[in-house]
Amino acid sequence: MGTAADSFWRYAGHCLADVLFPRVCGLCGSSGLEPGVDLCAGCRHTIDRARAVAFCTRCGTTVGPFGGTKDGCPACRAAHLPTAGFTRVGEFSGGLADLVRMFKFRGGEHLDRCHGDLLGRAIAQVPWFDEVDVLAAVPTCWQHRLRRRFHATSALAPHVARRAGLPLLTLLRRTKGGRHQVGLPKADRIENVKGKFTISRGVALAGAVVCLIDDVATTGATIGECARVLKRAGARRIYAAVVAHAGGLMQTPSDV
Repeated sequence: MGTAADSFWRYAGHCLADVLFPRVCGLCGSSGLEPGVDLCAGCRHTIDRARAVAFCTRCGTTVGPFGGTKDGCPACRAAHLPTAGFTRVGEFSGGLADLVRMFKFRGGEHLDRCHGDLLGRAIAQVPWFDEVDVLAAVPTCWQHRLRRRFHATSALAPHVARRAGLPLLTLLRRTKGGRHQVGLPKADRIENVKGKFTISRGVALAGAVVCLIDDVATTGATIGECARVLKRAGARRIYAAVVAHAGGLMQTPSDV
């Protein structure tokens, strides 16, 4: 995770670019956007529709109008989850999936503010928002940083913190690499992240309530492993928040 100075200069760069260069929509490419806006009105409406889809507030899976209760949904009701609640911007489908793919894989690094603002607003609207003491981004390992310097979650995290008005701390480290999670079935994803995260040096949680943030959740394996590490380090309660949720009762997309 970058420093506070890094976050400031990244945000300042966005503001300067807004003034000097004509902005285009990050999703459809249409021009004429006002400074500080990343999506045109039509694409904002598309994302708003994705945000309106009902989901399980325990695991994040899309549900029907009566598919989720306080005890969970059919995908998680019988499971013991290390997280106490879940929120998201929307399902990984349609325009939101295209926006996330652009950000993660197709050179759309400039969309970090857009994704961070979307997720920050989602967090600020949940019933447990006032409980949260600190935000923590799901980290990547140094090997990934060597292969590809851009890490989507690290890039959007400062914008989430700014929008939600919550502190962001580097609570976790990924100490081991391994296979990429993309395309792996659930059992392999769980095994692939087991034992690969640790608490950062000098961190003392002592009853803190943490909100874990990530760009995409599929089976929940990575968030679950991070939550267990935080609990062992003394966190009282862990919540999770992602830009998009894929998988669950439905087939997991092969590219996330």
